[in-house]
Amino acid sequence: ETDCLDVLPEGAAYDTTRDRFLMSSGRRRNVIAADADGRCHELLAPGNDGLLAVLGMDVDAARDTLWVASATAPFMRDAASAKPGDTRLSRIDLASGRMIASYTPASAGLLNDLDLLPDGRVAVTDSIAGTVYLLDPSEASPSLRPLLPAGSFEGPNGIVTLADGRLVVADFHALWLVDPSAAAPLRKRRLTTPGGRYLGGMDGLARDGDHIVAIQNLVGLGRVWRFRVDAAAEHVDDLQLLLRQHPDLRNPTTGVVVGRRFLFVVDPKLQVFADQAMTLAPAGRRGHRILALPLP
Repeated sequence: ETDCLDVLPEGAAYDTTRDRFLMSSGRRRNVIAADADGRCHELLAPGNDGLLAVLGMDVDAARDTLWVASATAPFMRDAASAKPGDTRLSRIDLASGRMIASYTPASAGLLNDLDLLPDGRVAVTDSIAGTVYLLDPSEASPSLRPLLPAGSFEGPNGIVTLADGRLVVADFHALWLVDPSAAAPLRKRRLTTPGGRYLGGMDGLARDGDHIVAIQNLVGLGRVWRFRVDAAAEHVDDLQLLLRQHPDLRNPTTGVVVGRRFLFVVDPKLQVFADQAMTLAPAGRRGHRILALPLP
């Protein structure tokens, strides 16, 4: 259990260099670092160079940087300072907590979750525009370019890169396969599932070798799945239900694979934003709990 409240966490990442769990804060417009004893501190200094409500994140360990997506939200502090539809992808230096750069799409939207491709490019979903953007930070003037037309997905959220560079994108309806290296125009392909099981409504997706660990939270009770994607057959196989009905579950969102464990904030809705204020945490709670789920 951490020692921090007033967070409204969403994204998760892990800084292996400093052995700390990172959770994004929609409320504080910042990233919270938690050590193994649950002690929290904010990664960026107050002011944080214009970050909005922070959502998805991913660490680029080779470059010691953190990529974060943020967007205007009514529950973030000083919400009146940002315009509706403002959203950005930002790069943060992990050693100093300094903002390196931020990029905004050409149209209003909500950049949500992201993942790194093997070559260092960043893919990020836009849940309002219904598309996926790709950014190449090695370009002289990097910009967010849509891979597919707006409206290609309904509420795209989780995204993960397979070993071969193809992307798996989760929206309300299903899991989709997109190959960013294919010739234009790109197409999305719906992944079939064992027995036609509904695997829409996924939030966070994280790669575990040749498997994916996913949190499903938009329908029913929150649960954690593990499966493999057969890209050639466009099919999900080896589907395993790892967790459901845990007593601490309060709408989990995203997690990160660290060794043979899946780490995630189990209770993002420990507090909620209502009537322009944060509700109190349950009696006896000092902060959010991070669950370590053993992987097969």
